Amino acid sequence: MPYLRVANVYANELRLDEIEYMGVADQELDKLLVRRGDVLVVEGNGSPDQIGRVALWDGSIENCVHQNHLIKVRFNGRVTPQWAMTWLLSPGGRHEIERVSSSTSGLHTLSTGKVARLPIPVPPDDEQHRIVAEVDRRLSIVREVEAEVDANLKRAQSLRQAILAKAFGRANEAVRSLA
Repeated sequence: MPYLRVANVYANELRLDEIEYMGVADQELDKLLVRRGDVLVVEGNGSPDQIGRVALWDGSIENCVHQNHLIKVRFNGRVTPQWAMTWLLSPGGRHEIERVSSSTSGLHTLSTGKVARLPIPVPPDDEQHRIVAEVDRRLSIVREVEAEVDANLKRAQSLRQAILAKAFGRANEAVRSLA
């Protein structure tokens, strides 16, 4: 079966270009199968700012499971998965994740129990949706600005190369005329 690894889960992002496959025993299937709306949490990392990376499973791969280094979280009707992920990615949520993580031998880890006990504020349902929509709107603006900055950096690099080529071309002409 296709399975998700730590390498597939980033902050609010799933990178699914490299999917591995593994055999899964029937008795393990319910425990490992991911469903649309599951929040996936990275269990361990050497860097405290990478512990507890979270992404929302979108169901883009059918019958997909996860490795045991990812913690799968399903929320009841009071908390929308999008809200939970947005909170966990916020400075307050990141603080709580780092606060409960353990560090041994330079590896920061979480457990399912620690993740289950993370405090998540629960505003009314309509407020959860409004906040998530506003965060998404602002993040899309940030992505547009980042794309524009990247394009301008490429243009600046090309312009720099053209200026240098022209400058060195003139310098070479001057050297040849002196010779």
